[in-house]
Amino acid sequence: MTSPYTAPQPPRPVPRWTRKRYALPALGLAFLIGLGAGFGSDSKADDARPASATPQPTATVTATMTATAEAEPAPTVTETV
Repeated sequence: MTSPYTAPQPPRPVPRWTRKRYALPALGLAFLIGLGAGFGSDSKADDARPASATPQPTATVTATMTATAEAEPAPTVTETV
């Protein structure tokens, strides 16, 4: 029973081992579910079928650049005293 004349007590800090008690099994379970999902997929069924190799037309684009004018050199500046 609580007394109305006393201040409320602050909550007790949770020890670290109690957090590990829930976090580590949860991480282990997630790891095992991931392994099951990875090994459970049937990827060999996709590899057994040969790929259909029908020739397709391809488009080749070539670009050429022609130089029409050469750049003029910058004028030289001479300084006299």
